[in-house]
Amino acid sequence: MDLELQAALDEFSVIAVWSAITLYVLAFIAFAYDLSQRASLAPTKQRETVLVGAGASSAPPAREPAEPSLRMPAS
Repeated sequence: MDLELQAALDEFSVIAVWSAITLYVLAFIAFAYDLSQRASLAPTKQRETVLVGAGASSAPPAREPAEPSLRMPAS
């Protein structure tokens, strides 16, 4: 292959890659901006306070294993 043609294709390849990267970054920024605008326009629901565990009965304590061989060895 001619040396001039190879150099031209190499330069074109680098320009094409950097152009694609730039286009991708601009699209990502536009998407993030659009997403932020949609989030600010979306109707927000009022959160309802909930008492977690209120009115729950207390659970009995955990039982010990029936056989001592089922226990984990002490380290």
